[in-house]
Amino acid sequence: MADLLPKTHQDFALTDYWDSFYKKRDQKSFEYYGEYSDHCVLLHKYCRKQDKILHVGCGNSRLSEDLYDAGFHDILNIDTSDVVIRQMTDRNHHKRPQLIFQKLDIKDTHFDDGYFNVILDKGTLDAMTADEHGLDQQSINAMFTEIHRITRVYGRYICISLCQERSLKAIVEWFNSSKQWMIRIHKVQTADMTTEKSQGLQLQVFALVLTKMMPPKENMPAIKPVLRIGEEFQIELWGKDSTSNPRYSLTLVDSPRANSKSGKFAVFIVPEGRETEWMFSTCAGRSQLAADAGFERLVVVHLQRGHQYKDMQTIQDELSAKVLELKPDGLSHKHQIPYLSVGDNLGNRTVICEGKSELSGEYIIEDVIVDNQKFRRLLFLSNKNVVQSEGLLRTVKKKKKKGKSNSSSTREEINHLYLACNHHAVIVSGLSLMEQLIDSLDTGFNVLLIGLGGGNLPMFMHKLLPQISVDCVDIDEAIVDVAVKWFNFKADDRLNAHVDDGLQFIDRYARGKRYAIVIFDVNSGDNTTGMSCPPKQFTTLDLLQNVANMLSKNGIFMLNLVCRDSDLRAEVIGNVKSAFKYLFSVKIEQQVNEIIFAMNSLENPIFIEKIKDKRKVSAHRRINGGIVYTRNFTRLTTITN
Repeated sequence: MADLLPKTHQDFALTDYWDSFYKKRDQKSFEYYGEYSDHCVLLHKYCRKQDKILHVGCGNSRLSEDLYDAGFHDILNIDTSDVVIRQMTDRNHHKRPQLIFQKLDIKDTHFDDGYFNVILDKGTLDAMTADEHGLDQQSINAMFTEIHRITRVYGRYICISLCQERSLKAIVEWFNSSKQWMIRIHKVQTADMTTEKSQGLQLQVFALVLTKMMPPKENMPAIKPVLRIGEEFQIELWGKDSTSNPRYSLTLVDSPRANSKSGKFAVFIVPEGRETEWMFSTCAGRSQLAADAGFERLVVVHLQRGHQYKDMQTIQDELSAKVLELKPDGLSHKHQIPYLSVGDNLGNRTVICEGKSELSGEYIIEDVIVDNQKFRRLLFLSNKNVVQSEGLLRTVKKKKKKGKSNSSSTREEINHLYLACNHHAVIVSGLSLMEQLIDSLDTGFNVLLIGLGGGNLPMFMHKLLPQISVDCVDIDEAIVDVAVKWFNFKADDRLNAHVDDGLQFIDRYARGKRYAIVIFDVNSGDNTTGMSCPPKQFTTLDLLQNVANMLSKNGIFMLNLVCRDSDLRAEVIGNVKSAFKYLFSVKIEQQVNEIIFAMNSLENPIFIEKIKDKRKVSAHRRINGGIVYTRNFTRLTTITN
């Protein structure tokens, strides 16, 4: 690596240095500012697939290739190094024919005014400002002037940078002086920064998102930036002793639906243990919260893990000064700010285990008390506002050992006759689609579940239906261990846990063992797409046809689908339609989840007529003394061609 480093800071701005650099790298990509997976959420937020995108100083980064593979096909990549332009053109000529690489200097381009929707810069500005003593302000101003000219109104300049003082000063001063650009700054959490033992010095990466607005009219006074309705503004507050995570996260919400009867401004404290609820963890939920509270502006405060909070008054004392900076215009600094919450306490959240899986990353097990009930949760820190598994805890007496005197000692365990997750309740309700099969349970049948998690769903089915046999498949042995140790999952002759790749498991048994039910409840862990459940490779037509082949005559396939991308959802539904004749969907209220039910035969013709008439299927169905509630099917809809 030493021979790649420049002799002086000035070399970073020289084309000859970069030509030599890329020759020595020999097409090996250089991603000092993070991988695509580190930036994709922000890029997908500010870029549309139909946008014209100019990647400035592209080098041999894989960023534009990954964007292209994600559906962004109108990307022009420019660099002053002829070496890297030839390398990248050769690398993508056949695989990505619409991805163009051109030798061009951003300081002087031939494009029409307002030609691009997005200008993307990953480290180029930092390279130009590397020499603090010989800063070429003329070249920097020329680049900014050209970016300003070729970006259309409401277009964006996205600059990924270390935001060191000279680069931050250059970009803020120039674009602020133009009085036409709005600036946002996002902190980027790169994969290297999340490793426990990262090597060397890790510098924080930021993404500056500058939006070009309409030019101000002549003699018009400057307008103070405001929060636009429908947008959220978030900040983190760190305590004096905070080293790994902030003490508070604040989300500023302006509500167009507030009636202003309650007032203009308030703060809402989310109790510990309730931060994953829809009302507090989603933009739509927080908007509803602000409207229900009746305040024009609401600051929603999350209490972060790893900190102690004495009481509400202590929190108010810590937040009061910072919260006043977020007040609406015209509100006096002497205004008494109301602090709201749910109930009379700050909640209860206790982390009982922290671990790391080679496949799933860092995770925590925590116990929370909500509405006087104690729940155990599994969360992955890569998406800590989403509960992966949840079970209701109950207290039971410990079994007395032989020869020991009676003891009143107790222990906590998961109540496997309670489903804490709404989508699990819907899946179990789907058994009402198999009335004839359930009525003949004395013959027994097999169930395949891909994705174990905490194991609450298979344990519930195992206890409710003693005639069935369940095969659970999970690729992550660490998570299977979590299910056993922390969620009381117990395998036996009717309940098996296989540490295996679900795709390979299905491929092996596609024309062998028959299942009455196949369930996909597997998390993706890939935040580069708009679908977090299941992974996209579990929705291919070939795999779904294998699933159909695994099912018995009246079998049913159940898919937990969490997809925010309408085009991707349509693709998934299209593949399921091609593999199955009958499709039904239940969308879970206040969640992105929907459960897809797919069959190739309908054993009860009357059932489909009830769906067409949009009548309730049934209030409940008794099975071996248990009750499977099917009230969810009041929202069951038929998916037609």
